[in-house]
Amino acid sequence: SAKNLNSTALRFVKAEAQADAIMKILPILSDEENAAYRRGRNIGHTNVPKSATVGQYRLATGFEALFGYLHLTNQKERINELFSLAYEDVINSLEI
Repeated sequence: SAKNLNSTALRFVKAEAQADAIMKILPILSDEENAAYRRGRNIGHTNVPKSATVGQYRLATGFEALFGYLHLTNQKERINELFSLAYEDVINSLEI
């Protein structure tokens, strides 16, 4: 149903979920990946959603910047690897 799809999607896109996900993969990032993450994380944040802290929102923005960098540099295998590691618990809990 649409309700189940929406609640499942939120497990991937909420700032809190992305902040948790980046913390899982941060130790295995290359220097270039870490630089892309830090650039995104350090961008000025003026609008923070009510459902997240400023810290969570900064981590989530860095997470999105990292995956944007990987996409723009055509690193599909690395995207799949990092995404699988970042959301391993969520993916394993899905009923497919």
